[in-house]
Amino acid sequence: MRVRHQALSLLSWASSGICGLLTPYSASNTCSSEAFPYPEVEGAKILTLTAQQVHNYTSSLAALADWPGGNFTQNFCNVTITYTHPRWNDTINVWTWLPLENWNGRYMAQGGGGFVTGDANMFHPPALDRGFAVTSTDGGHVGTNDPSTWALTPDGKIDYYRLKDFAYIALHDANVMGKALAEAFYGQPPNYSYYSSCSSGGRQGLTMAQRYPHDYDGILALSPAINWATFIIAEYWPQLVMNQLGVYPRPCELDAISAAAIEACDELDGVKDGIVAAPSLCKFDPHTLVGQTFNCSGVEASFTEAAATIALETWRGPAEWFGVNPGTPLTGYVSLANTQCASPTSTDCEGVSFIVATGWISLFLEQNPNFDLKSLNYETYGALFELSRARFEHIISNNNPDLSNFAAAGGKMVTWHGLEDEVIPPNGSSHYYQRVLDEDANARDYYRFFELPGTFHCRPGLGPFPNDTLSKVMRWVEEGVAPDTLDGVIQDPITGEVKGKRKLCQWPLVEKYVGGDITQEASFVCSESF
Repeated sequence: MRVRHQALSLLSWASSGICGLLTPYSASNTCSSEAFPYPEVEGAKILTLTAQQVHNYTSSLAALADWPGGNFTQNFCNVTITYTHPRWNDTINVWTWLPLENWNGRYMAQGGGGFVTGDANMFHPPALDRGFAVTSTDGGHVGTNDPSTWALTPDGKIDYYRLKDFAYIALHDANVMGKALAEAFYGQPPNYSYYSSCSSGGRQGLTMAQRYPHDYDGILALSPAINWATFIIAEYWPQLVMNQLGVYPRPCELDAISAAAIEACDELDGVKDGIVAAPSLCKFDPHTLVGQTFNCSGVEASFTEAAATIALETWRGPAEWFGVNPGTPLTGYVSLANTQCASPTSTDCEGVSFIVATGWISLFLEQNPNFDLKSLNYETYGALFELSRARFEHIISNNNPDLSNFAAAGGKMVTWHGLEDEVIPPNGSSHYYQRVLDEDANARDYYRFFELPGTFHCRPGLGPFPNDTLSKVMRWVEEGVAPDTLDGVIQDPITGEVKGKRKLCQWPLVEKYVGGDITQEASFVCSESF
């Protein structure tokens, strides 16, 4: 264990199956604004601190990444700190929820998604339900995926202070504050500190391991939006291709192409289950479909050359980066080749760009909220690609493969990434992990990566989805047991009924079918190839 406190020797342990739980604590302080001293944070000035008891707080949340959904009714001390970095003209909020009873002796920080740095109401309840003291921050801006309210200064220049708050500074500030508040409330510091989040939150987790290696004992950084300066502009590639072709296929045609890719490549892993589990082996060319017919809302239609090109380019990605895998949904609210039409069968359609990508291009690259993205061509797009890297790589890409300081501090980290991620290409994560291994051949001693067949962006698909990876990280930190596999559960996407279980293997190993019922774990082994 990396961080030791004298109080730990006074604790007794209770058996809990997967991971031991510290004997629950009760608050030793009152939940009032006057009871909390202002935490000391380098470079920060606290403006206000408010604390109040919250009883019978109810919330109903869908499952997201490693956190189960459910209905929650909770009692906690809600502490909100508002602070600034003098001369930066920023205002940042930090939210910390402290269980009024049954604190498990642990602290957790959580992140956000897209341009949202954090959201207490959305992410805190499941962690609080497990007894964590939990903290998140708004990073100094309103929590939406539209950065127009903060990206630029009043004179139209990039607000680098707020960008750095979002990228890394506010994350560390919040962690210092949250731990201090927990210590003040319970009369002792947390015995273990964790971080867990997905997407942009996954990027935040890796950011902390790279920039602030002593902040956490264990990090769960899922589907991470690292390589930000590269992949964010790469997300616009399918829309650029459509604009250059002047064609916007109907969603039903793009969906039919995805279905054809799955049909062609499903059994490359030896199992027919509606999942492309071996995307690197999938060589399906959608142009072979041109002229064939498909069903679009009960009406027969023919595959077009343009739609085939758009699908293939979405899978390939721009020359500078990766695309999504074949079989990944091409349409949907976060899908990169999304379109919308006047009606399901209408050919009067237009492209629907991913808001995070368009905000990045318009505001951080062009510095023009009214920039017409359709004015881009391949040449000007390529120039913006290089500008994005040159201007922002060092601030927000958070892809430094040197984790030696995190390793020296005793930290442990796990990343998983769905192979059907529609918005963040999973090959970006495997590419980063290989760079980590190139830097340190023993990196698996403190950092492990898993690929998930049939999993979408931060949420289950038809494939095995990890069941409580956080407990695996906790066991690694607290008991020294490293996770060789994750526990995957296959559920009906509508009813939630469990259809099967499977062990998910540490990359680059894959789940090889060896015979038997494909819903049973024993039918698969971890192997170097299918």
